[in-house]
Amino acid sequence: MHAVWFMLVALAVLRERNPGLYAVRVEDLRLQLELRALGDSYRAAVDAKDASKAAAVESQIAAKVRSQVDIDLKARALELVALDEQ
Repeated sequence: MHAVWFMLVALAVLRERNPGLYAVRVEDLRLQLELRALGDSYRAAVDAKDASKAAAVESQIAAKVRSQVDIDLKARALELVALDEQ
C-alpha cells in the first residue's frame, strides 16, 4: 500500500513539474497493466489448452513489450534531460 501511495504522490508532483515526463510515465503504467492482463489471458489459454488463443495473446504481448521498452527508454531520456537542466 505504501508503494502505491508513494507512486501516486510522485506522479502528482511530476504532473506539476514536468508534464511531458508525467505523460510518458502514465503511458508506461498503462502498458504495464495491459501486459499484466495479457499475461493472465495467456495463462488461461495455456491452462485451457487453447493453442490458437495462446499464440494470439503471445503476439499481443510481444507488441506491448516492444512499446513498453520504447516508452521506458523515452522516460529515461526525459529524466536525464531534466537532471541535466537542474
